[in-house]
Amino acid sequence: IRDSLGSNCLSASDGGISYISTGFIMGDANQNDIKLLDENLNISQLIDLQSTLYTSNDIQVDDSEDIVIALHRKYQGVNKSKVAKYSSAGTQIWITDELNGDGSNGTNLSTLMIDSSGNAVVAGWEKLASSTGLRVSKIDTNGNIIFNKIVTMLDPFSEQNGKYNIAESSDGNYVVATSYKLFKVNSSSGDGIS
Repeated sequence: IRDSLGSNCLSASDGGISYISTGFIMGDANQNDIKLLDENLNISQLIDLQSTLYTSNDIQVDDSEDIVIALHRKYQGVNKSKVAKYSSAGTQIWITDELNGDGSNGTNLSTLMIDSSGNAVVAGWEKLASSTGLRVSKIDTNGNIIFNKIVTMLDPFSEQNGKYNIAESSDGNYVVATSYKLFKVNSSSGDGIS
């Protein structure tokens, strides 16, 4: 995105984009911040993620206009994921512990949604010793982890390099789309549904 003079290029393709009443908010996966683009196309920094050592993977706004961010970092070659919630003024409300499982060799929770109850739900891949799993995590409005689990095993190469999406289905459960497959997840337990 460029401002009215054609400068200040800002890419939100990997960091996520969403809308609040004061303009668009964008996560920049190449920088440690969340930017606000107002209606006059002025870009300003809204949230500085520098202290978290994470960058934005995806970003959503809840009904209260709080900003929820799927965070990612690669530390000593291992991918790590967290979720954080900030007020619309940029003040941190909460941040989860790392959402990696025991024995994890890296987790990248790259897609985020806010469900109809206001919970944050993230999904992505987790590298295990000899395989790759689909990890789905659900966090309530206060930052408590409701579930954080591997739903199913995936094709390692294609799924680590692919895109993920998540949505709430009409029955209240979740559907996760990987590059090649759809998976239904029980919204209460996090278990896969056949």
